[in-house]
Amino acid sequence: MSCSECKYNLHIPCFHLPPQTYSLPIHGDGHRLLLKSSDNLKPWEYGYCRVCESYTNGLYYACRDCQFTADIKCACMPDTIHHAAHPKHLLKHVIKLVLFKDTYSRSLSCAAGCSGVRAHNYDCYRCTSSSSCDFVVHLQCALLPASVAGSRWDERHPLPLTYNATQNHPGYFYCDQCETRMNPKRWMYHCRRCDLSFHPYCFKTASGWCRNIKLGQEYVNARAHPQTLTYQLLTTKRRCDMCGGDGHERLGFLIGS
Repeated sequence: MSCSECKYNLHIPCFHLPPQTYSLPIHGDGHRLLLKSSDNLKPWEYGYCRVCESYTNGLYYACRDCQFTADIKCACMPDTIHHAAHPKHLLKHVIKLVLFKDTYSRSLSCAAGCSGVRAHNYDCYRCTSSSSCDFVVHLQCALLPASVAGSRWDERHPLPLTYNATQNHPGYFYCDQCETRMNPKRWMYHCRRCDLSFHPYCFKTASGWCRNIKLGQEYVNARAHPQTLTYQLLTTKRRCDMCGGDGHERLGFLIGS
C-alpha cells in the first residue's frame, strides 16, 4: 500500500495492524496502546522502544496513559515461541521486571552471548521445560534475522545465523568486518564454504544498532544543497560537508542518484 503524493509505503501486514490494542504480553497493565507513525518527512526523529531498548523511525505502539512505547516487531511477538537455537523446548516471554525479582534468572546470561549482558536487564524468552534448563535469550536477540545478505562480502549466498560455530571447525574465528577475534560459542553470521564470520552488530542495518531505522527517505534542504538528499548510512563519506564532523558509518544525508 502506498501514497505516491507523500511517498509513504506500507507492507500489507503493516497496513492491517490494529489501530489500538489492550492485550500485549509486553505491557500487561491493561492500558490502551495506540498505533502511531513517525514523521515520514523527518526520518532523523526516532521513537524509543521500551522492550528492546532500540530506536525506530517507523511504526510503533504508544500507551496513552504512560510513557510506554514499543516498535511493531516487539509488539507483535507472541507470548511463547520456538527458536532454532533451542528447538526442543518452548520459550516463554518474561518481562524484565519479573526477571529482576528472580534470583536464579539474575545469574543467567543471554544465550546469544551479546557482550555477556545479564538476562534480567531486558525482556527475554526463557525455556519453559524446567528450572534446570538455563536457556534465556533477550527478545532483541531472538529477533535477529536467520540470515543476512552480505553482498559486500559474499555475493553468492546469504550468511546464516550460527549458534555454535565450533562444530567441525577447530580453528579461531575473526570478524571480517571489525577484525577482532570472536568467541565461537556466541551467535554469529558465518559461512563455512567461504570461511566468513561476522558479529551480528557489525551488520548495522540488518542486525545491528540501526536495524529498526528506515533508510532511503529523500529530503530537500535548499540551504544545505540544491539537489535532493537521501537518508542513509554515511559509509562513503568521512566528513560532514556542513559541520566537518566525522560521518563514517553514521546516519545522515547524501546526494541522491
